[in-house]
Amino acid sequence: MKSLLLVELLESFSEKEMERLTHFVSCPYFNTDRHIIKLLDVVKKKIARQAGIQDEAKVEIYQKVFSDLPASKKVLNSHQQTVLRVKISTLMQLTEQFLIIEKLKTEAAFKNELLYSQLIDKKQFRLLSRRVNQFRKEPDEEVKDIPYYHYQYKTEAEILNYLYHSAQWIKKDNLTILNRQLDIYYLLSKLKLHVTAVSFMDISAKKQYDFSEMEALQTLLKMPQYTDVPLIRTYQSIIKLKKHKTHEIYIELLDLLDQQEKFISRNDLNDFYVVATNFCVFQIKSGKQEYYRHLFNIYIIMDTKNLLLEGNLIPIGKLKNIISVSCRVEEFEWAINLINKYYLFVRKEIRHHVQNFGFGVIAFHQKDYQTAVDHLYSIDNINLVYDLDRRMMIVKSYYEIESEYKETTAQVFRSMEKYIRGNKLLTLKNKTAYKNFIRILLNLYRIRHRATKMTLERVKEKLEGQRVNSDKKWLLEKIEELEKLKQRRRF
Repeated sequence: MKSLLLVELLESFSEKEMERLTHFVSCPYFNTDRHIIKLLDVVKKKIARQAGIQDEAKVEIYQKVFSDLPASKKVLNSHQQTVLRVKISTLMQLTEQFLIIEKLKTEAAFKNELLYSQLIDKKQFRLLSRRVNQFRKEPDEEVKDIPYYHYQYKTEAEILNYLYHSAQWIKKDNLTILNRQLDIYYLLSKLKLHVTAVSFMDISAKKQYDFSEMEALQTLLKMPQYTDVPLIRTYQSIIKLKKHKTHEIYIELLDLLDQQEKFISRNDLNDFYVVATNFCVFQIKSGKQEYYRHLFNIYIIMDTKNLLLEGNLIPIGKLKNIISVSCRVEEFEWAINLINKYYLFVRKEIRHHVQNFGFGVIAFHQKDYQTAVDHLYSIDNINLVYDLDRRMMIVKSYYEIESEYKETTAQVFRSMEKYIRGNKLLTLKNKTAYKNFIRILLNLYRIRHRATKMTLERVKEKLEGQRVNSDKKWLLEKIEELEKLKQRRRF
């Protein structure tokens, strides 16, 4: 189990992180066991070859790490397995220690807390006073997120500790500012957890929480020294939006984000705009189609503020949703520019497939069905969601393209149904929804080209009677088109 966990951990390291880990493990201050250094080197090469530390590879690893000791060529004895297990465990501990030290580079709160505590233990009050004065002189940061207030609180707590141990607390103390930083940190942490809980309740009806403690916090939240904290106001606006779901609060949140942007970290700003997009999605699902335009406008804002990337990548699900929304509001040129801008931030192995998918979606919504098919047929499997949407657009495009009945096209529809039946990743409900769509589509295709005796009324009746269908709205549009065509034929 240790070997598996070690492999999984090291696989998450970048090349530069792995290089720094190697220097760390080779440093005599942290490690003097040469076998551990050799073990890391061997494991790195195994991971690079995607071999990991399987049982059959342990003999080879043991032989290379303990080259000065005899080893069986086929299987390790119990003593050798124990020795290797101990070394793997030690390397895991060193790797965890390395991660802690790496994190300390960016976590000033923990660094100050540890340093100040050590200086107090050693009674180095002159040096500590110097560090405290430096902290006091640091310029106040514009961005004030939860980690910022955590840093302020932890540092002030250690300063109070210093004032006490250096016997200065009688003349001066920092209790007022310490209490304020603690209150803000606590309030923000509670508000963030409350937003998380409400979000969980939106997703699952099984989730229920007791929010009585939030009522007790209202007195504190209304105090003037806290009402002006931008992040507190923002979280309160988000909670109101999630609770009441009104357009007025939605606009209030967007205005607040625009006004307070410079005080909010990029991660928080991204999360807050996601809340706004979720509100729009909720309204769209409630039948308010005008919120597609609101959703599109938020994506423009997020693009302008460079909030669509997560690290150095854009999630392909996010990119797919943005393209779909852009097409819904017929902003095709913007969607094309978006693809050209962001496809390079997709994983290299699927980059061009995602790009072709996006162009296929745009062509489909522009009713350029042949171009859509050309793009969509050139795509390998990206993931299940992409593959299902790709296949659905292909069968819809064939329905639109054909000017006369072709059995080969009908076979394309049947092949789609066969794919759905055989897909083990789909739930039974989803399989039924997609199969229902294909069967109605095939019937409409035959009716359209007069290749069946089934009536349009009968197909519409069957569609209305289906409990699930993957795209009932599109099928109803096609039925309406055929009804109008039927009327024209009469005249």
